[in-house]
Amino acid sequence: MDDAFSDILSHYVSRAAYTPGQLARLSDVPKSTIVNWITGRVQRPRDWQSLVRLLAVLHLEPREADRVLRAAGHP
Repeated sequence: MDDAFSDILSHYVSRAAYTPGQLARLSDVPKSTIVNWITGRVQRPRDWQSLVRLLAVLHLEPREADRVLRAAGHP
């Protein structure tokens, strides 16, 4: 089975070494939303556009971004 959305996203957030607050400021995604995603409170984000903005801030490779989007239910 594939990794959970929160696990995958947490990995990339840790790698980027940004805090949720920094990510919120850079991506214009609310800090509470980012925290809900990385803690697993939300497993399937409804708003894929916000997720894409966050992934852009994380500077993910296309295959990495695709992995996150698939785990979030947005292939």
